[in-house]
Amino acid sequence: EKEELNKAYAKLYEPDEPARLNGYYFGPVLGVVIPQDGSIRTSGSPMVREPYEADSGYLLGVQVGKDFGAIRVEAEYSYHSFDASSALSSSLSASIHNFFSRVILEKELGESLDLRFGLGMGMGIVGLDGSNDYSGTGFAYDFIFGAGYRLGENWSIQADYRYFLTAANDNYDHIKSHLCVLSANFDL
Repeated sequence: EKEELNKAYAKLYEPDEPARLNGYYFGPVLGVVIPQDGSIRTSGSPMVREPYEADSGYLLGVQVGKDFGAIRVEAEYSYHSFDASSALSSSLSASIHNFFSRVILEKELGESLDLRFGLGMGMGIVGLDGSNDYSGTGFAYDFIFGAGYRLGENWSIQADYRYFLTAANDNYDHIKSHLCVLSANFDL
């Protein structure tokens, strides 16, 4: 009889939908990188632009942040990798290390579902390796549109589209990519 009473209290006081917790969180970031074609700049006089065709790649990272309710503030490290080919340098391997801070606005669509918009800015360390090394460090940023879904009391998943850009460098033009990203947040 006591067990039935405990079940009745649990059903009465525990919500069916997981509650949203405001506070700190961390989690992994995984994604697909769909880069736009670009060009590298060969050294010499005069400098020559060498166009390349980019193939899809991947993104791996980790994020930490604070949820204030309708606004999230995050710090993220991510690694982007993709391959490319050009007429002169038959193959290029791209690796980009990003250190970002980000602001995300969220609109609740239900008890567990949020619509997300955001802007991230930071530093991108770019390496384009082929027959020569085309590398540099500069400003990078992204725009986010996505959705988040709360799976339990202490964790949620997010599916985002991001448009990613880096600043141009003496060795390469802007690197622009479409990112399809899946992340999980674990509340602390």
